[in-house]
Amino acid sequence: MTNKKNKINSLSNNIKETEKECNEFRNLVKQKFKELNELKKVWKNSVNKIKELKDNLKNEKKNNIKKKRKESFNGFTIPIKVSKKLKDFLKIDSDTTTRNYVWKKIYKYIKDNNLLDDSDKRYFFINNKCGNLLKNALDLDINYKNSIYSIRKNIEKNIVK
Repeated sequence: MTNKKNKINSLSNNIKETEKECNEFRNLVKQKFKELNELKKVWKNSVNKIKELKDNLKNEKKNNIKKKRKESFNGFTIPIKVSKKLKDFLKIDSDTTTRNYVWKKIYKYIKDNNLLDDSDKRYFFINNKCGNLLKNALDLDINYKNSIYSIRKNIEKNIVK
């Protein structure tokens, strides 16, 4: 009987120790689970920050491209130096302007003074009355049908290089 009692006590002690170990293991698992949840939150925050930084970088690149496009020069917007004749015709103080500005001013002058050919708007005439200024500025012939496109060619002659 004592032997049985001892066995029962021993088993009871083993059960208590096992329960104690199980409780410790359960507590350890809970603690690790909490740590994992915290790490998961940190990971999610990091992923969100990375996404946000990528979006910011993408937007910044787009903005830089737009700025570069606005700042870039092409053949019509690059500053050019013009001759004294053309400068006097355009009535500008500066020695530099753009091809586009020169073209617009000359074309406006032609339209305002009714120099366009009525039958074909691609051509214009220079008459003695109001075309002398234009003739002197662009070296064109009086009373001759000049092409609007010849203006661009003649503008080149009045650019100081």
